[in-house]
Amino acid sequence: MSISGFVNIAATDIHYQLVGDHNSEKPLVVFLHEGLGSIPQWKDFPAILCKNTGLPGLAYERRGYGKSTPSGKEREKDFLKKEGEIMLPALLEKLFPERPHYVFGHSDGGTVALYYASQNPKNLLAAIAEAPHVFLEDISRKGIYRTQQAFMKGRLKEAIDKFHKPHTEEVVMSWTNYWLDPDQKDWNMFEELSRIKKPVGFIQGDKDMFGTFQQADEIAKRVQGPFERLLLNNCGHSPHFEKPEEVIAFATKIFR
Repeated sequence: MSISGFVNIAATDIHYQLVGDHNSEKPLVVFLHEGLGSIPQWKDFPAILCKNTGLPGLAYERRGYGKSTPSGKEREKDFLKKEGEIMLPALLEKLFPERPHYVFGHSDGGTVALYYASQNPKNLLAAIAEAPHVFLEDISRKGIYRTQQAFMKGRLKEAIDKFHKPHTEEVVMSWTNYWLDPDQKDWNMFEELSRIKKPVGFIQGDKDMFGTFQQADEIAKRVQGPFERLLLNNCGHSPHFEKPEEVIAFATKIFR
């Protein structure tokens, strides 16, 4: 069973969906989508993970995505940092104040999960970052450039339109332009990682077109809390779709 709704945060209507028995007192799993993602793009993964863990779930669409308030043609500076440190805490305070929770973030959502964990919220139990970026590698920029070119040539537009129309171009171009800006080339979140005391799980495939296992190494040598990693062979940027059994087993272990 799932329930959808909207909540207003900082003059932004945020679209969310609840999965499972959210009236129970069990901890909540918060799902944070990828850079061009939305709630439907998770498909049935939240429901499957929640069923396997016995925990309720919350998925939402960040500003500019899906049914949430559009964000315009340019990304706000440090938009992922602000999402993790301001918007996500405010959302949880409105919907589930004082509720213990876990976060599971994919790609940009994984980076948001780590920014959030860097604040060491008292009700956060653990965070899983799947294919996150904590610094910008050359492979990251090349992957983003290929995504932008594919969209501009029309190969991705129809697929992304299903989730973000009529703001598809704003979603794609603002995201790709932000990371391809030369000013972002040396971006990293190393300082924030050094503040994390909560347990962190890391998941990534060896054929990820947006990052390498060095992302895991940089996290591992900086976080202060427990750190576990799941490195998958013959797997790309979306392990929860490509290697679901391994991801579910790993998440169930972290969300214990």
